Amino acid sequence: MWRFAQALTKLWHDDIKHVMQERIFTPIGVDAQRWDWLPGREVRENELYPEIQGYGGYLDPPYEIERHVVRGGPGWIVINSTDLARLGYLMLRHGRWTGKQLLSEAWVTEAVKPQVRMSEVLDYGFNWWIYRGGRAFAARGISLGWAGISSLWVLPEYDLVISFIRTNVHERDQKAAYGKNDWDEKDWPFRVAETIIHPER
Repeated sequence: MWRFAQALTKLWHDDIKHVMQERIFTPIGVDAQRWDWLPGREVRENELYPEIQGYGGYLDPPYEIERHVVRGGPGWIVINSTDLARLGYLMLRHGRWTGKQLLSEAWVTEAVKPQVRMSEVLDYGFNWWIYRGGRAFAARGISLGWAGISSLWVLPEYDLVISFIRTNVHERDQKAAYGKNDWDEKDWPFRVAETIIHPER
């Protein structure tokens, strides 16, 4: 993803944050001042995850291409949960927003199609985790379990988007979360959906 970020910066001759703002975030109502995307250099030079030695070390030069900063590739986007949910809603609507096709519908379909089998219940698409054969797909960060992770979940069968941001990830016992691979235990979004739809249960 770091190489991809470098390649896109070169391809577009622009900061990919600017491209995202113009083509996606402004149309879906997210002001440029409400989100940020950390530069790769900043991720490399700061220990964002001190529990993982050498984390970010693979983010090697160039950090700027044609004087445009290269963003942190596979993550490090700073955004609130409401604006993140807007991105999820765009995916839920197959790339359409208020009647305008912002993302190719074919690309959205392909992005959330299983590309790599991870387990009996989990697949990986184009930067989306796909659960239960496509009943849900999610964009989520480093696997720390429920104890410390920000996530965006899309559940098409319920016409539902779930978004949450953890802002105190380093204020809790993060070491206890590492090493717990709970990827296969993601039933909670379905329980949330059923509670919303059938609150009497």
